[in-house]
Amino acid sequence: MDDCMNLTYVCCFNNKTILEEMLMHSFANIDKAWNRNILLIDNTKGRYSSCAEAYNKELLNKSIGDILVFIHQDIAFENREFEKRIVQELTDNPNQILGFAGMTEQGIVVSNLRYLSTKKYITKRQIVEKTECIAVDECCFAMTADLYKQLKFDEQVCFHWHLYATEICYNAHKQFGTRICVIPEEIYHKKNGSDGLHTDMYYLRTLWRLADKYRADLEEIRTPCYIVSTHPIKFFLKIFRTFIRNHILK
Repeated sequence: MDDCMNLTYVCCFNNKTILEEMLMHSFANIDKAWNRNILLIDNTKGRYSSCAEAYNKELLNKSIGDILVFIHQDIAFENREFEKRIVQELTDNPNQILGFAGMTEQGIVVSNLRYLSTKKYITKRQIVEKTECIAVDECCFAMTADLYKQLKFDEQVCFHWHLYATEICYNAHKQFGTRICVIPEEIYHKKNGSDGLHTDMYYLRTLWRLADKYRADLEEIRTPCYIVSTHPIKFFLKIFRTFIRNHILK
């Protein structure tokens, strides 16, 4: 393992209290094993309209090191074992995107994420080994800086705060055959299940743009939350049924 690797954590935050209590508190309480940089993007005043835009613009023309870890403000951890795993994995095979939650080709959502306040697992299915996935969740994911530079985030598809990790996974796999994997290290995401963004019209519009972009290549889009057809009629039928089930029949 290369101890000289430079890791850059990139976090676009809109709540300084959560940032300090979770992410920054974690960094303050673990040893620094590598050349670790933390790029904080302050969006408390709404400077950026999407995470894709914030990341692309803030990373432009910057010295960003060897590995990029894109991370939410509401992530916390108690040790740096996941850092070791990221460095080892991306040193051995740079053509990977690594996440901590994702959906497998079989349509199973996997992760070892826990809520901070209860220590309960977030997903029904946990893993004990590295698991191949179709796409990973945005909460925390990593890739080499070289791979990011070749791809960038799609600001047209991901015009809001959703699915930018899913889109870059599809793009990377299409262009370079990149492996998409979830690793079994345990970290905390959110204090409890009531925090964070939910499925809204922005999410659904982003999902539609994602399906539209890859329609010629794929019959389905699999995100960490949804499986939808790229066929327009089937897409809208699925969304309509989901809306009825979640909001009318609930």
